[in-house]
Amino acid sequence: MASHYAGASDQEFLEMNMPVRRWRLLTIMLTALSLGPALGHLLELPAKMTYEGALWLKVSQTLYATFGTVGAVFEVVAVVATVVLVMMVWQRRPAFGWTIVAPVCLIASHAAF
Repeated sequence: MASHYAGASDQEFLEMNMPVRRWRLLTIMLTALSLGPALGHLLELPAKMTYEGALWLKVSQTLYATFGTVGAVFEVVAVVATVVLVMMVWQRRPAFGWTIVAPVCLIASHAAF
């Protein structure tokens, strides 16, 4: 692997990039957790469409009590982590171009659902 920093060995280059790599993994995990409730709702939709109104209301009010609180925390933290990742790679032009799209898509997905 060619070094991107003058005078840095391959090992030094990997060590310099480790915080970004770790933050990227954390961001991916948080994003997956933030999109999990939406996927759960989507997969349950065909069955819920067959429920009578009273049953649908009862299920929605009892089964999904924590979706709004826990899900909202994951959504906010995932967006913040993605924005921090953008700031971490702002000097790396190829990575920055793709990374800047991530928070926009993430916010759009949360707004759409």
